[in-house]
Amino acid sequence: MDLFLTSRRVIAVLFVGAVFPLAAHAQDKVGIALSAGVLSARDAAPLGEFQRPLLMVSAQRVFWDHVVLEGELTYWSYLRHLEFGPRPVIGQQGPLGTVTGGEVNDSHHFWNYGVNVLLKSTGRVRVFGGAGVGVSSDDNEYSQQSFGCSPSLDPRTCDEFQTHYDRGGFVFRALGGVEIPITPRVGITTSFRAETTSWEDRREWLTGTAGVRFAFD
Repeated sequence: MDLFLTSRRVIAVLFVGAVFPLAAHAQDKVGIALSAGVLSARDAAPLGEFQRPLLMVSAQRVFWDHVVLEGELTYWSYLRHLEFGPRPVIGQQGPLGTVTGGEVNDSHHFWNYGVNVLLKSTGRVRVFGGAGVGVSSDDNEYSQQSFGCSPSLDPRTCDEFQTHYDRGGFVFRALGGVEIPITPRVGITTSFRAETTSWEDRREWLTGTAGVRFAFD
């Protein structure tokens, strides 16, 4: 079964659970959560689908016992490393020479800023669900180099090429999870989210996290 289709069904169940509170007990009004998890994404070829660790910090403000406004910041990164063997170098007039190999390094550092609106039940086990929007920033470093240039090639063919660029895009998400208070001030929290982005080379992200939530009056 498609992983992203399954994620949407799970989130739908969690969201329905949040609409119907489990109990009528009051809860803390402000909370800060620190979480870690795994992000699964689909990328353009040749990387395809991949998984990366993710870190998240979020702050919540509770209204009317069940409506929660949440701000979040997440970070994740990945390095794509490709190697290739001997190959000809072709110019406009035909073959120019050969190289014995080469490599490509493509590193990305993502910072995602978002705001979510959640419905959260009260009681000893709190279920929440909702939706949000955010902005994603990609700090990208790209390098490419060939090795073993034949004498017929310009020596600069084997020089390393490097470039850097920053870009941004929008993120839209549906999310849900469970929160369990352990003490009046500390609880554990888990969340599951499906996101779609405006990136041309990566469209869908699926994330599962777990962490600690600190409550304040």
